[in-house]
Amino acid sequence: LREFPDGTIVLLDGLVACGVPEIIAPEAERLQLAVLVHLPLGDERGIAPETAAELDAKERAVLRAVPAVIATSEWAVRSGGGAGPPVNCRRSNVPAMSRGSSSPS
Repeated sequence: LREFPDGTIVLLDGLVACGVPEIIAPEAERLQLAVLVHLPLGDERGIAPETAAELDAKERAVLRAVPAVIATSEWAVRSGGGAGPPVNCRRSNVPAMSRGSSSPS
């Protein structure tokens, strides 16, 4: 990220970005970052409660630092990725695509 020019639009996968707020937050001040959220990191099955709490805190820090969060489902929006309710949420009018199709379903 450090090598991108100021103002560059960057889409980051939340599974990677949300684990490293110490890298993402400073870059969010000069880049136009968007984080793709699949599921809250702390909701991963089989992890210790302490680990889940640490991941939740990191994820909250990242999602609050970036100007855009893209959720992959209504559930991901409602769960908020640990960041609480979305403050600036817009619904896309892009139709869903069927798997294996090149046109909207």
